[in-house]
Amino acid sequence: MTSEPTLFDAKENRNAVFAQIQDRLSASRMRVFNALFELGRATDQQIKEKLGVEINIVTGRRRELCEMKLVKNVGEEIGPYRQPRTVWEIDYTQLTYFLNQIKRGTHDKKLSVSEG
Repeated sequence: MTSEPTLFDAKENRNAVFAQIQDRLSASRMRVFNALFELGRATDQQIKEKLGVEINIVTGRRRELCEMKLVKNVGEEIGPYRQPRTVWEIDYTQLTYFLNQIKRGTHDKKLSVSEG
């Protein structure tokens, strides 16, 4: 019996998690997801700095990941100009849900932005 990554071991089994979702996210979404996975919690600016891309690329893909409910807002921090910046992290509960759907074959090939 093969073991699938779960909520409790997704962080420890990074490669297995990415292998299951990699072909279900666009390359640019996957890059932002991966950066956030590595950073743990981060602002859009921190993700931008890690990836070395324009901020609009990060904010667009992060917004899409939020709409998919794979990323969530976990608070704010004060930026260098005393402006609040939203802090984001991966929603491991939702990630586990998607992994379970993939395992059962009940999710489309590509994860799409949910309609609200």
